[in-house]
Amino acid sequence: MFRFATFALLTLLANPASRGLLAQSAAALPPAPGDWEKQVRSLLAANQPQAALQVTEGRLAQAPGDTDALGWQGRVLLRLGRLPEAEAVFQRVLSVTPKDADLLLDLALLRRRQGRPEDALELLKRARAADPNRADLASEEGRVLRALGRTREAREAFLAAQRLAPDDSQTKLDLQSVAEAPRMELRLGTDVDTFNYTNTASAYELGLRTDWDAHWITYFETSYWDRFGGQAQRNLGQVTFKPKAHTGITVGGTWNHDEGVIPRSEAFFELDQGGTVPGHHFIRGLEFNYHQQWYWFSTARVLALTPSAIVYLPREWMWQIAVTAARSSFPALAPVWQPSGITKLTFPVISRLTANVFFAVGSEDYAVTDQLGRFAAQTWGGGLRCQIRSRQYLQGYVFYQNRTQQRSQTSFGLSYGLRF
Repeated sequence: MFRFATFALLTLLANPASRGLLAQSAAALPPAPGDWEKQVRSLLAANQPQAALQVTEGRLAQAPGDTDALGWQGRVLLRLGRLPEAEAVFQRVLSVTPKDADLLLDLALLRRRQGRPEDALELLKRARAADPNRADLASEEGRVLRALGRTREAREAFLAAQRLAPDDSQTKLDLQSVAEAPRMELRLGTDVDTFNYTNTASAYELGLRTDWDAHWITYFETSYWDRFGGQAQRNLGQVTFKPKAHTGITVGGTWNHDEGVIPRSEAFFELDQGGTVPGHHFIRGLEFNYHQQWYWFSTARVLALTPSAIVYLPREWMWQIAVTAARSSFPALAPVWQPSGITKLTFPVISRLTANVFFAVGSEDYAVTDQLGRFAAQTWGGGLRCQIRSRQYLQGYVFYQNRTQQRSQTSFGLSYGLRF
């Protein structure tokens, strides 16, 4: 008889359906004293919150005042998305144990799900005051602060969590998410122009951009030009004010040693407005820009008006189009307006590598003397930008310009940028 019972039991266990029935029967049995919490944890780990709720209800039927069972019941209700019921349970337990850090954390998580981050933050501060040596409380406070846009305070909270749990991988990721962005960018570049009718020209630039805060940006650049026998220096300074995230106003100018090959001085201002397109569309965003610049040469005056637009497309593609109307004025001659335009398409190639191709008509660059006068031109070109590391990049370009009177120009340039 014993052998028969043993054989029947083994047969039952070997059947998957039978094992499922046994598991359900075991879950339905009232837990032994002290085992109910372990069972709740196991059921939650197995993604069975409804069964876990039944266990907590069974425990509360035996001991209605068990605050631990009430706390777990609130957590299970939170897991099930039954927020009002979970809140009522948490508030009931906190009225008895107001300094319970676990329950304060649970209620803070509930407040976040309700879209009340400020209330969640207050609860987390109470929890940290009750138990200051818990890394999870500091981490959660950092996440709430990050969601509120209070980056500096979030960074301090994550640093506190790291001191308490230095090996926690999630804390390291959280710290990276609020790492202080570099405020300055140094740019070094060179440009070379070759012509079929005169000597090669070159220029070298050194620029420094500073992001003082979310609203103010400055940029200074000095460049040296070796062009048509003249050696010139151009010094540029500009200030950008960003009253809102996608709005920018820029003013600036140059003071130059022109040597007859570049303007003696320049002044400009720029308005920029961007934004996303609501809903799901082929176009992800739009950016509109207006740039107006004055050039004062030794024998000419130029005013250039340039409206432009950038269309942000899927998969990081961008299409840009700009039109320039330039008014050139020479001594003893009537002013003349000249149109020009450029269109450029930018697209990713592989990770960290972006390319662009462009086409322009007219004399699109009025910053040098050989772009003045009455001539027509077509320009084809392209460029590459390689993000070497998160704070370093290398970019270059090349273009060919075909002008009237059988003249042509081939140009290329290379620059290196470092953020720090």
